[in-house]
Amino acid sequence: MTAAGLETLDLAVLVGYLAAIMGLSYAFARRQRTGTDYFLAGRAMPGTVLALSILSNQASAVSLVGAPASVALREGGGLRWLQYELGVPLAMLALVVLLLPALRSVPGSSIYRYADSRFGVGTRRALAAAFLLTRGLSLGVILYASSLVVSEALGWSIEASLLAVGLFSVAYTSLGGIVADIWSDVIQLALLWGGTLVAGVVLLVRRGPVLLDSVPPERARTLVFDATGLGDGATFAFWPMLFGAVFLYMSYYGCDQSQAQRLLTARDDGAARRALVLNGLLRFPLVLTYCAFGLLLAGLLATDPAFAALMEGRRPDSLVPVFMMA
Repeated sequence: MTAAGLETLDLAVLVGYLAAIMGLSYAFARRQRTGTDYFLAGRAMPGTVLALSILSNQASAVSLVGAPASVALREGGGLRWLQYELGVPLAMLALVVLLLPALRSVPGSSIYRYADSRFGVGTRRALAAAFLLTRGLSLGVILYASSLVVSEALGWSIEASLLAVGLFSVAYTSLGGIVADIWSDVIQLALLWGGTLVAGVVLLVRRGPVLLDSVPPERARTLVFDATGLGDGATFAFWPMLFGAVFLYMSYYGCDQSQAQRLLTARDDGAARRALVLNGLLRFPLVLTYCAFGLLLAGLLATDPAFAALMEGRRPDSLVPVFMMA
């Protein structure tokens, strides 16, 4: 083992992956000739690839680190978080019918051009400013979650990890444009989803049924119909989460430049619709994978005193990084 806890082979795989992503971005950059190529991938992306890219944006390090920790450790957590995902297909249907035709009518790469033509330049600037502010804050959370993993794996400080992750992300996306961003998303989705599945299967095979039997019953509860969330102090109730999710995901997929710009890269309207429909179908099993992994970790905490001791005094979001390095 190295001082940071990684084998030499692990480090070689990590360096090889980073080099491959940069090489991919460079290859795409050499083929780009116009602004349309750089910002809109030549408007030639197939729907399936876009669906996986959009899905990957929902499966960032925040999901890998935060979802299992919420299910396993946080007060009021558990599988009830899945209630949010029931609103995704409804939101995708509303987007296809109500917002997608307007988005696809935008002549450039900014979805806020539509607001300009419909409501005026003041509205466009206000929406763009709101996007930049909120996206900057959310990216800070994503970078922090990624840095928790890097810090645990390499033994770096959080500050150094933040700087490294941020610089690398800016480098490959700036070099290859949105097409590099889309294809790297697809690769990252395969790694994150596949890695979570492998970790869960290995954990279940090694520990056996006792792991499932040790999961606290309240963490396995999914639907919460006995609360409204309206003045009763309940944080996760079914109806507020369902209706809230519809509006949340409509705004995220249809009014957020970082997501909706991918829909502008589709080769035609049918490909854009396919991207949204596939995302609505695939998101639930993806989130279910993360949540099931969280249940297994909750069982591990209950049956393995040594692992529980490793989590003593740590933040809940350290659960997955600590498990991966244990």
